[in-house]
Amino acid sequence: MTLLLVMCVGELRSPRQTTLTRTAVARPRRVRDLVGAGPLALATIAVAALTTTLVVGTAMGSPDDLGRAGRALTTVCGDATTVRSPWPGSYYAIPIAAALVVGLVAAAVTCRTIVVRPARGAEGADVDDALRRWSTRSVLLTVALVCWATLVPLLLLMTVAHSGGTCATSSTRALQLTFGAGALVSAVAAIGTFSALCTGPRLRPGQAPPGS
Repeated sequence: MTLLLVMCVGELRSPRQTTLTRTAVARPRRVRDLVGAGPLALATIAVAALTTTLVVGTAMGSPDDLGRAGRALTTVCGDATTVRSPWPGSYYAIPIAAALVVGLVAAAVTCRTIVVRPARGAEGADVDDALRRWSTRSVLLTVALVCWATLVPLLLLMTVAHSGGTCATSSTRALQLTFGAGALVSAVAAIGTFSALCTGPRLRPGQAPPGS
């Protein structure tokens, strides 16, 4: 949220033409024209993965020993009942989902701010468009990074909750492997996304990088 706010404020404070005679390119600018397919796909996959994890955690969650709903995982094996906590059920999923919605709204507002900010003039319009595309790319990568980084601890908790115990079955072992693999993939994706986010466009006068 802080990074998105900084991006939005930076776009609002972008230098503008101050001369009496101003020039501009008369053409519409739309968000979809500045969004790269790669960053959009990455952000969509990350949001979908986090949403799916929250839904699964909520569906499998149960109250803990203090009666807090969705904070434990209860398994029954014969006469033995095992309660493992913490578990990313509704107790955690609802606040995380609310924060995700706020983040998506902030990302949409930031992308809109990038599109509507005044151009510096007709000269260098290609470079200006490239910078706008790079800014929207950064917004989408930020959304993806937040989702991947959130998934790592959630999936680790789910992995630990299915490890060990006397009631281990083939299904619980499969879930443990799935959640563990998901945590590993999310960690690698988070590192890769962070590395991509730390890079900047290499611009020279009169030259613009590819759009995505």
